Formats: sequence, structure tokens, C-alpha cells
Amino acid sequence: MDLDSKKHFSLKKWVTNKINRKFIFIFSIIFLITLSNVILVYNLQSSQKSDGALIDAAGRNRMLSQRIGYYSEMVAKGHEEDRAPLLSFIELHHTSFYALKDGGIAPGIADNKILPPAIPSIMPTVLKAEELWLEYKEKADIIANEVTFINGTLNPKIKSSLDFLEDNSPEMLRRNNEIAAAYVKINEGKQVVGNITSLIMFVITVIILLFGFVVSKSISKPIQHLYLATKKIGQGDYTSRVDVKTGDELEELGLALNKTTEALAQVEKERKQIDSAKTRFISITSHELRSPMTPMKAQLQMLEGEYFGKISKKQKEAVQTVIRNANRLDKIIVDFLEVSRIEAARLKFIFKKVSLTQSVNQLLKFMEGFMPEKKVKIIGHIDNLPIIEVDPDRVDQVLRNLINNAIKFSPDNGQVVVTAKKKENYIQFSVTDQGVGLKLEDQRRIFEPFYQAEQTIYRKKGGTGLGLAICRGIVEAQNGKLWLESEVGKGSTFYFTLPLIPVKEIKAIKLLFSSQENVELEFKKLFLEILGPMGENEFNVLKRLGLSKDTILSYVKEIQGHGIINNNQTQNLILVVEKFFGKDVSAEIRNLYLKVLGPMGEKQLNKLPGITTKDILGDINILERNHILTVKEASDFRDNVLALFEKRSSNNRLDKKVAGKEIIEAGFVKNNIG
Repeated sequence: MDLDSKKHFSLKKWVTNKINRKFIFIFSIIFLITLSNVILVYNLQSSQKSDGALIDAAGRNRMLSQRIGYYSEMVAKGHEEDRAPLLSFIELHHTSFYALKDGGIAPGIADNKILPPAIPSIMPTVLKAEELWLEYKEKADIIANEVTFINGTLNPKIKSSLDFLEDNSPEMLRRNNEIAAAYVKINEGKQVVGNITSLIMFVITVIILLFGFVVSKSISKPIQHLYLATKKIGQGDYTSRVDVKTGDELEELGLALNKTTEALAQVEKERKQIDSAKTRFISITSHELRSPMTPMKAQLQMLEGEYFGKISKKQKEAVQTVIRNANRLDKIIVDFLEVSRIEAARLKFIFKKVSLTQSVNQLLKFMEGFMPEKKVKIIGHIDNLPIIEVDPDRVDQVLRNLINNAIKFSPDNGQVVVTAKKKENYIQFSVTDQGVGLKLEDQRRIFEPFYQAEQTIYRKKGGTGLGLAICRGIVEAQNGKLWLESEVGKGSTFYFTLPLIPVKEIKAIKLLFSSQENVELEFKKLFLEILGPMGENEFNVLKRLGLSKDTILSYVKEIQGHGIINNNQTQNLILVVEKFFGKDVSAEIRNLYLKVLGPMGEKQLNKLPGITTKDILGDINILERNHILTVKEASDFRDNVLALFEKRSSNNRLDKKVAGKEIIEAGFVKNNIG
């Protein structure tokens, strides 16, 4: 693991641990509060059950004192059979009373619950009742144990004891009631306290949960911002920055992400600069090489045909070798030019209504003679396709390239299967070979220019690595799709589709590099010119929306509606946007061509690669050199063109550096002029 990976891993581990500790802390508090609530509820229930037992015991003592009075009276009347119950009730009352006072098991109470000792607030009432109970018990014992009658007369001890019981029974009942009432009051107080405590605990729990929610949001929201930022970075948007102000590890993570994004943006900028330089080099080189290639090949062919005189067999073989390499070089140059045309939406399409069934079958018959030494059989499954409006030559070009590749990489005596069938709203073509197949990483990049999977194998087969890229450009420019399915050792199937609905406008497909860089640079300068320091921020917002004509115009009107720019600035921006994308300029240039050249003006105009001053003035120079225009006509034509662009430049009231020739010469291609 390298140093950067270790730093990344350590940062990730540190942040994760910090966040985990926060969540553990929050959930620990919630758990403790919940546990406290459970314990509190349990204690309240236990206390209420205990108080209920005390109240039951006090009520039972009251009943026992009544029974003692009743059976004492029965014994005094001579009912000897009531002595035993009297003794039993005396003992029960005594045990129950001291269980109330000192704690213990009270006889007759459900489940033989152990009663707690009397609490201090009740003890004075209990002590008063105890004092009376001891006298009450002493008198009841006399009645229960002494002889009832002496010489036919009621025993004086029993009589005095019975009188005491009769006199103090109400007091005994009252004191037992006081004890029971005291416990009832305490129980009610506990219930009130319990209810209040439960309410407080509930409120605390709600507060803790809300606190946990807020803390969780304070963690999850920055994480969501970080996630969205990383998602944008993954989509290639390096302008996104996160603003996390948490004062903790998440803020540090956000700062680290911003630094990473800035580094990626710098790398992307450098990559675009390299791509731009590479493409300019390829474009210039291919154009410069194309010019001398045709006469050079003609001279070589004349030399081979002994036009300049007899040559030896060895000399002829050498010339043929040079011709083969010249043809190969010419093919490479043509491919480069084709790529540049695709990227600029200048690839020529001649649309006509044709039966693809017939044209594809004709192509398959023609391809049967390709590389006869391999003896590869071409099998066609072509449905009866509808007549649609396409460029049959371009369809043939794509199919021919795919079939060529399939034959090249199929084994000898193998077969290539070509299908074409109508789907919902498109026609789907496929070319299947029995070759070596492609690895997954090669499948992802096979349509990139210059990329060749299994370099050593593919180089042996020849080719520039541009064929599939050109096929993709041709298909996607017509709103179609090109893809493949492949398995190593079993071969590959290339699919492409063409829509049934005619294509109204050929799209520019970027194959080598993004021309967006030029658009961004010019419009960024324009926004800074009009809006000042805030222009960069508005430009970055617009850049994320996309720098298309419709998007820019909509955005200009939107920021006008918000008062960011005034009406005059709005009109200036709209004029420059229209100039950028060729509105009105193309129409006026067309009128100039028709006025100067007459009927051939339309044809000459369509040859233009673009509508920049450079393209038009270069075309005028060619017309003058070929004597199609006189010197005066060419001069007047140039003056009119320059006047037209100068007029456009002055109308928008911007600095000419921003809205004049430099913008016009930015290299934007016309959109189907005429």
C-alpha cells in the first residue's frame, strides 16, 4: 500500500471511528434513559403492591378486633366452644399488628407477602395503636383463659375485661382505621409522584430523542453533502465544493475533499490542454499530408506503369512496396479527417429513401470475396426491412467495417453471422464472429480512438485503431447506438441501431477531445466582462446546466428576471450567443454567396467547414486563385464579409476583443446553412 493510500485509509478510519463514537454516545444515553424508566416503573409497581398489602393488613386487623370483641362476648355468655376461635383471632391480630409495625409476614395476606416496617411518618399512629392493643389483648386473654362462672356468677375478671373491650372497641377500630388511612394516603401520594416522575421521564426521553435526531442530522446532512459532491466528481464535475461548518472531523473531511477536487480539476484542465494540442496537431497534420498525397500516389502509379521508362523487376517491387505504404498512409489520413468531420458535425450524409434489405444483401455478397484465403463464410439473416430515409453508403461503411473486423479475427474456415431486424422504432443490426473475444476492460475502451485490445495480436492484423471510433461517430450522429457483447474464447457480437424516424440534424460526436473547452473559455470571459466579479459564479452555475444555445438563452432570461442583469445587458448577451451559434449570420452569409456567385453559391457554401471569418476569407482566396472571382469581385466580397461581422460586433456594444473577431473565429461550425 503506497503512502497516499495509507493516508486515505487512516483518514477514513479516523472519521469512521469519530462518527461511531458519536452514535454510540447518543444511543447509550437513550438506552440509559429507557432503562431508568423501566426501573422506575418496576419500583412504582412494587411499591404500590407493597402499599396494597399494608392496607390489606390494616383492614384485616380492624376485622380481627371486631371478631375478638364478638367472641369475647360469646365466651362471657358461656359458649365454651368459642374460646378456641377467640384465642386464634387474638394471635392473628397480634402477629399481623407487629408485622405492620416491625415488618414481616402478615397472616391471611395474599401470597404471604413480607410487609416492610412502618415508615417514620406512620410510626406515631402505630405506637398509639400498639399501646391500646396491648391492653386490649391482655383483657381478651383473660376472657379466653379464665373460668367464666364462679358459683353460678360471672367471673369478675371476665366481667371487667368484657367491659373494657366494650368501652375501647370503637377506639381500637378507629386506630386501625387511622393506620389504614395513613397507608392509603401514602399510596395515593406515591401514585401522584409516580405519575409526575413518569411524565418527567417521558419528556426527558422525548428531549433526548430530539437531541439524538438533531445530532444525527448534523452528522448525516454533511455526509449527504459529501456524498453528492463525490457523485458530481464521479460524473466529471470538478467545480463542486462542499461547505461543511461542523467544527469537527466532518469539516476536515470536507476540506480534504475540496483539495482533492481542486487537484482533479487541475489534472482535468491539463488533460484538456493536451487533448486540444493533440487534436490541433492531428487536424493540421492530416490536412497538410492529404494535399501532397494524391499527386505523390499518381506519380508512383505512373512510375509503376513505366510511364517514364522501363524499370527492372526489383525496381518495380520496390515501387509497389512504396505504393502499398502510401495507400496505407492515405487510409490513416482519411480516417483522421473522418474523425475531425464527425466531431465537427461536418460529415456528409446524403439521405434517401432506400430498402436496406436489398442494400445489405448486396453488401454481404460483395464481402464474400474479402480475404478469400481465410475461407470465412458470411451468413446473413436479413428480415424484410421497411423503407426508411438513411444514407445507404454510411450504413454500408459501418457494416463493412464491422464485417471486416469479424473476418480478420475469426479463425480460418469460420463463419460470420450478420442480422438485421426491425424493432419498435428502430432497426437493429448485428455482426457476430468466432474470434478470441474481448476482456471486460477492453470492451469498455474498444470504441476509443487509437485503442486496440490485445495490442500485439491486433497490430498483426493492421489498422489504425480509428475504425470502430468512426463507426460510433457515424451511428451516434444519426441518433443511433453502437455496442458489443463479448466473451473471451467465444467471440464477439457488435450491435448498432438506426431510428426509423428521419434524422433532422446531424449531431457532433466528440471522439478525440472535448470542444467544450473553447466554449467555456469564451463565455467565461463574456460573463466576466458584463457581470464583473459575480460573472464567474454565474458562469459556473450555467456550466453545470450545459453550454448549449437553448440553455444559455434560457439562463440569460432567468437571471434578468431576478434582476441580476438589466435589459441592455440581456440584449448584449443574446446577440453574442446568437453570433456564437450562427443565428442570422449564416443567413446573411448565404445571401452574400448567392449574390456574388449566383446559383453555384449554394454549392460552394455547403463546402465550407464553418462560418468563421477564417473559413470564409480562405474560401474567397480559393475562388480568386481559381479565377472564379476577379480581383475586384474577391476584394468586394471580403469587404462585405468583414463589414457584416463588424456590424454584428458593434451592435452588441461590447469590447471587440470579446464580441468581435476573436469570438467569431472561435471555430464554431455552422448548423445546416440554407
